Amino acid sequence: MNDDPTRPFPLGNDEDDPTARLLRRALTQEADMIQPGDRLEAITEEIDAERRPRWVPVLAAVAGVAAVGLVAGLAFAVGGDGDLAPAASPSGIESATAEPTQTQPQTPPQTPTQTQTPTPTQTPTPTPVEPAPSATAVPPPPTATDGETPPGSPVGAALPVYWVGEQGSRFALFREFGDNGPDDPATRVQAAVDAALEGVPSDPDYTSPWPDGAAATTSLGDGEITVDLSSSAVEGVSVGSELAQVMVQQLVWTATAAALQDVPVRFTVDGEPADLFGTVSTDQPVRRGTGADDPRALVWITAPVEAGTIAADAPKISGEGVNAYENTLMWRLEVDGAVVEEGFFGVSGPGGEAVDLGERGSWTLRPDQDLTPGTYTLTVEVPDASDGETTVRSFDTKTFTVA
Repeated sequence: MNDDPTRPFPLGNDEDDPTARLLRRALTQEADMIQPGDRLEAITEEIDAERRPRWVPVLAAVAGVAAVGLVAGLAFAVGGDGDLAPAASPSGIESATAEPTQTQPQTPPQTPTQTQTPTPTQTPTPTPVEPAPSATAVPPPPTATDGETPPGSPVGAALPVYWVGEQGSRFALFREFGDNGPDDPATRVQAAVDAALEGVPSDPDYTSPWPDGAAATTSLGDGEITVDLSSSAVEGVSVGSELAQVMVQQLVWTATAAALQDVPVRFTVDGEPADLFGTVSTDQPVRRGTGADDPRALVWITAPVEAGTIAADAPKISGEGVNAYENTLMWRLEVDGAVVEEGFFGVSGPGGEAVDLGERGSWTLRPDQDLTPGTYTLTVEVPDASDGETTVRSFDTKTFTVA
């Protein structure tokens, strides 16, 4: 007996085996129902399907996900968002692989090499024939040019000293020439500041608001003057902010006039920076006030001086003023309270030219009548400027003798 299970199994004789006869009849009926056709293309596709690796659909799915990620990345790039975190890997890719893939050692990401822009070749700078000026060089300070010394007088002549005068509800500076001073500029500055702090003006309408015992040590440097005040000059002194500013400007104008240099003035108190009177900061050097901050009175009488004497046949009366009101100043000359002469005049520039509104100029006055010997009082003022509540007077007066 052959035990091979793959051998054909004989159906035997249908006459002898009823089961064989029934099976043969069923097979014949199924064969008759088959319609022959062209199965070559279908068979080929089935064979290819059997040969195709099962991981191809998985890669197709991965490619689809990558394409979606690329489109999304482009959309965000156009939107300008460059801080997106990298997308997570799709789950299940490695488990769907047909055959296990050998894990490759991962290479650390390489830092992109930054492109170096070549530095353009610089043309060497030719060496100058003359040495360049030093960066620390200080230009010579400007010279004061507003008559800080009497005309024709030597440097060591009368010291210019500024005083404070009350003009109604405000304060302003007036200048007088005092005693003769030393020739050395630094020593002149010290002498002038001493006079402003401790001296007495010739005109009783002027004053020095500094307290008794006020003192200062000065030094003249390159482009700067230092005024070191004693603590007794400022401690316990109570003044308003306006007067405090004028007092500081008094020393600034006095020191720079004595030095004939319009340079900044650095203030200290016992060698240390301090706010003067609690209102004036000395963190930075202080310069002469100009323009709207000019502390000088709008009008000065510079000749004759207080208690001075002039000649009857050639009286010299002059001064300074500001074109503050249509270039009009009023003057009045009196003897024993009686008006001798009065009128109006204006200021002009050094060559007689017109002075712009708000600018300072000079003036000269000569009475129409001859003056007889006696004591006279001259008043020069700017016309009243009223704001409806107060009247501001800017004026100067001098009492003198005509001989």
